[in-house]
Amino acid sequence: MTAFARLAQIAADPAPCLTARQIIEARLGRSLGPIDTMPEDERRALYLLALQLQRMPE
Repeated sequence: MTAFARLAQIAADPAPCLTARQIIEARLGRSLGPIDTMPEDERRALYLLALQLQRMPE
């Protein structure tokens, strides 16, 4: 498969965009639960990752 064919295949079926919550839950291997019961460090990590994802160009 040529490089152009591979890029065309990726463009036709891009990877799904995950939310900050989904990324952190996947890495931790557990659900974060409601925000109001989350420890401060987890809320901060969720907030900072969400900001980072917003700044990334698509």
